[in-house]
Amino acid sequence: MTRTPPNPRRLRLLATGLALALFSLSSMAQRPPPSLFKCEEGGVVRYSDAPCQDGVKLNLNTSRPQGTAASAPASAPGASAERNPRRKGLSEEAQRDCARLDAEQRRLQDFERSATGPARQSMQEQMKASKQRYKELRC
Repeated sequence: MTRTPPNPRRLRLLATGLALALFSLSSMAQRPPPSLFKCEEGGVVRYSDAPCQDGVKLNLNTSRPQGTAASAPASAPGASAERNPRRKGLSEEAQRDCARLDAEQRRLQDFERSATGPARQSMQEQMKASKQRYKELRC
């Protein structure tokens, strides 16, 4: 029984596909994780992607699945006015404040998971204040 030689066209196509797959995987692996810095200037805390004087670099955990806020219950931070009937009775300003607090709380939760030491404590204090304001507005 004689074997037929492999088709050179098929081999080239297979080699090209394999090379493209390896190239795309290697480029994904080389992407550095995002950096976030906590900066305090004049008693005001802000977060930046650029280093600042006396700033603290925060380690971000990028393994959290995306889209978790969309599956949140209506009463959870991140719920819109359409999904949360209590917000329909609020003034437009209060609804805007609630939306801002939703985003702030999601951001603080993300950062708090990866923060350590004083940065974590500061974020917990900010989260507590944000939740207090959330309750005051009856979001």
